[in-house]
Amino acid sequence: MIAYNILIRASIREGNDELMGQLLREMCSQSLKPDVVTFGSFIYGLCKEGKISVAFQLQNQMIENRITPSISIYNTILEAMSKRGKFWDIILLLKEMVMEGCEPNAVSFEILNRAITKGWMKGYPRTAKLLEFVKSGKTDHGLR
Repeated sequence: MIAYNILIRASIREGNDELMGQLLREMCSQSLKPDVVTFGSFIYGLCKEGKISVAFQLQNQMIENRITPSISIYNTILEAMSKRGKFWDIILLLKEMVMEGCEPNAVSFEILNRAITKGWMKGYPRTAKLLEFVKSGKTDHGLR
């Protein structure tokens, strides 16, 4: 499994989607199931190519398969969202992280801070409310 994960990561770095798919098929044919590292590599590659929605679907597939996404997987998706100006998606994913039991870390909040300071959110006084919302169990952000 470790060898496959290394090869998949290398194929992603090289942008070799064909090899990446071939390795995944070969892995599955040997009854090896992707683990958090394998999913993380795929999500990294998808985010690098700007395919955030596919990366997000893969992250949801992980949860459906009872594989807990690591904080680095969430941060990879958050960073990709930030680079594309998807501020509200960042907020929603941070909220989902908390609800899934994965506390955002300093990197997560740095990504949020960069998104805010890039001007993708007007109304800086509401930032504290956003952080409170992310950490709370509430489903209504109360920013109206």
